[in-house]
Amino acid sequence: MRTTSGSARWFFFAGVMLERHKSPPRPEKRYHEFPQTTHEDNAMNTRDTLTLKALLLKQSIHGTGMGSDMVDVFLEKNPEEMKSEMRNICAFIHKDLFAKVETTCTNLGLSKRQLVEMALIDIMEKADSIMARHNVFEGIDNQEEA
Repeated sequence: MRTTSGSARWFFFAGVMLERHKSPPRPEKRYHEFPQTTHEDNAMNTRDTLTLKALLLKQSIHGTGMGSDMVDVFLEKNPEEMKSEMRNICAFIHKDLFAKVETTCTNLGLSKRQLVEMALIDIMEKADSIMARHNVFEGIDNQEEA
């Protein structure tokens, strides 16, 4: 008759117990996935509707922050007065980009002036942030005072 050592019996027992008492597999941790809409099913879901309503409420309370419609009205009615406060930026752009700008403005109900103003404000904020982060103008003010 063959005998086994105590540690061998313990490992055998532990292995048998693990086999018998395996915990059920854990489900994968999944983040909430929003349903994908297809071309045929493009209806707004609850999240889209709530986002739209919240943004419309925000616009009614705070405006767009650009004085957008008022500037366009003043430009149409008093172009000479507005010239003292406003400047015109003209630039040639590719015809495909221009077509996309026109389509976007039409779809969003924006004038080209509003779209360009928003884009310029956005790019200027980004440029200022990057220049500040890299200390572009560090020491220039001190040199001018000397």
